[in-house]
Order: sequence, then C-alpha cells, then structure tokens
Amino acid sequence: MPVSCIGQQIKNTDENLKVYHEIYSVLKNHYPLFQYRGYYNLDSAYEKYKPEVIKSTTRDQLGLYCCHMIQGLEDFHVRIYGESGKCYALSTPLHWHQLFYNDSLQRVFWNNSDNTLYQSNFAQLKSVLYDDKLPMIRYSKSNELGYLNITRLETKFDATLSSKDSKLLAKTMDSIVSQFKTIKVLLIDLRSCMGGWTEYGEIMASRLTKKRIQYATTVYFKTAKDSSSAIQHFINPEGPEQLEVPVIILTNKVVRSAAEDFILMLKQLPNVYIIGEPTWGAFSESRVHKLSNGWRLQYSNEKVYSPHGEIYEGRGIPVDLRIDNTWEDITNKSDKVLTEAIVKALGFNK
Repeated sequence: MPVSCIGQQIKNTDENLKVYHEIYSVLKNHYPLFQYRGYYNLDSAYEKYKPEVIKSTTRDQLGLYCCHMIQGLEDFHVRIYGESGKCYALSTPLHWHQLFYNDSLQRVFWNNSDNTLYQSNFAQLKSVLYDDKLPMIRYSKSNELGYLNITRLETKFDATLSSKDSKLLAKTMDSIVSQFKTIKVLLIDLRSCMGGWTEYGEIMASRLTKKRIQYATTVYFKTAKDSSSAIQHFINPEGPEQLEVPVIILTNKVVRSAAEDFILMLKQLPNVYIIGEPTWGAFSESRVHKLSNGWRLQYSNEKVYSPHGEIYEGRGIPVDLRIDNTWEDITNKSDKVLTEAIVKALGFNK
C-alpha cells in the first residue's frame, strides 16, 4: 500500500497533469531498463491513470496515481518522494509477504528456522552488529557446516557508508572465518535481505576467496541512450585468512539490490549452489530528479552485467533448486528450504 506523506489540498489542479507528465517524461527519456521489463508499457500506464490524476484534489491522491503509473515496472529503485522526505511507494505483492504478512508470523517462521538448525546439531546462534535490537548477521556451526544469516547489508539502518562501520564489519567477518575454519560447507541465508551497501557485500565476499575475481560490469546512463564507459568490479582476498569451501545460498523474492550484487559475487566462487526462490531483479543504482512541485523522482540509471554478460534486471538471479517456503513451515514448525540446504551440504562431502 502507498505511504501517504502529504495531505495538502491542491489549489491549482492544472498542476497535476504537469507533474504527472514530468514523471512520465523523465522515465521515458532516462530510464534504461524497459527492455528487461517487457511486461510493462509506460505509455499505456500513463493513459490509464491520467483521468484520475486530473481529478486529484490532494497531494496524497496525486501521489497515489503517480505511483500507480510506475508500479508496473516492479523496480524497487523507482520511487516518488514528497517534500517531507517520505515516500509514495506501492510495494509489489510477494509470495513471502503474502504468507508471513506481519512481524509476529515472521518471528514464528524464523524461530522454526532456528529450531531446524538446532535439530541438525548446530550450536546456539550468535548475533552481531545490532541496530534497534536487530542484528545484521547471525551465525552458527555444526561439526561440518557453517550457517551465516545476513539480514541486511548495512551495519545500521538508514546509515551512510562509513570507514568506521566497514572496519567493524571486516573485523566481525575475520572472527567468523576463524571460528569456521573446520567446516566443510558454508550455508549463506539471504532470505528477505533487502540490500544496503554493495561495498559491505564485497567485504564479506573477500573473506571467501584467495583469488581476485571479477563479479560484475556496470554501465551508467545519463539518458536512456547515452551511456558511460563500462566499469568492472572485483572482489579481492582480504583478512588474515580466507574460507574457501563450497557455498549454498538460500534466497527468496524479497532479496534485492545490494543483496543481489552479493549473490553475483558469490556465484563467481568455484562451488556454489542456490536454493529457494529467484531474487527480485533490482540491481541498478539510482539517480534523483527534482520535480517542479518540489517532489523527487528516484529512478534506476545503470545496467549491471555478470562476468558472462547476463543481465538479471527484472527477472532476478535464478536458483539451482526451486523450493518455496509455505504455510506448512508454520504448521509443521520447520523450514523446508533450510532442511534441503542442509541435506545438500552434507551430500557435498560424500
């Protein structure tokens, strides 16, 4: 549902269409990813919601219908912000959120997931890098397996990237790698990780390789047709020691943005297997355009290529084994995706 940020009356309704058309024009001329979202037609969406925009009498109504026009893109990085800084944004219905639709149900699911670990002889989970009582990383190990649950790629919610936090994350990862020295396979659980800073993904991935590895190439666009030179991105081995073991990644559709960049990094390692749902498909960084009424339009402005030339924008990173978490995970007090990942990991050693 939209987050309403302004309830002001619109004195001059002629301005509605001006703002609406301005959003349309910026996307039409500057958004470089329409070809990867072939299910969406901006012109049709513009005509569909134009009558409602013209009749809007409040800022909230105008924001609502402007968001209706862009919702079909299903691009997490395309948003409209009001003067107060809050966001008019329509979330795309996701299987995960339809099932576990409130905090209470999600806590039940993750408690069941934790119990799945304990039933497989994992030690008590440790949590680090807290912000507002929520950790960035949770981890545990059994005799053969390591488990790393990454909830976000930022040490603090709504924080800017800082060298202090980067050093803290690096130190934390070095400690975890040291504790995981005896494991044979690493499970990395990224389910519901909504992104953050790509640089933090690089810090974590740098502890999982002894070689310099290219993981992506990006091309920035000034307009939809005017692009910059391609930039290659690498992960480099960092820390006193690196953990080079097979990796199993757990994903779902909520995984997006920098979390998808992190998976691109992990996919370049020699023995990686992905279980769960494909990711969202929202890789691009974004640019902000100030609209004539004081609002701001954020939109994607780059293409991200894998080392093999794939673009996962709009479709997400595919999985090797598709398994969806369902309501049965609540009723059975289990986590079938994690269970399958553990079985797969133990099979790597046979």
